[in-house]
Amino acid sequence: MSVRCSQCGAPHQRDIPSWARYVKCEYCGAIIQISPPSLAKKEFSLEEFGRFLENRKKIKAFDPVSGILVIGSHQISVDKRGNISGSEVLRKRVEKWLDEYMLSQ
Repeated sequence: MSVRCSQCGAPHQRDIPSWARYVKCEYCGAIIQISPPSLAKKEFSLEEFGRFLENRKKIKAFDPVSGILVIGSHQISVDKRGNISGSEVLRKRVEKWLDEYMLSQ
């Protein structure tokens, strides 16, 4: 999916998870709406995402209060909206897990 910022016109270069409704413009910081909220399967919850990781992926290294996931020497932070920041090594894997979580029932 290709989206452009409504404020500055810059194209969004990163992959967009299928469940995402908004992304942040990498150039000006504006919020870009990418799909109507009614298309979302469910609302993101750090606590539920933590249970998903523990039950489905057998990962117990996620703290749902802070949103921090540590695997080996790599750390990822997931905010309350499902935005990911941190180690590029883990980013794709965690994005895949978020996508799977948001599409799960």
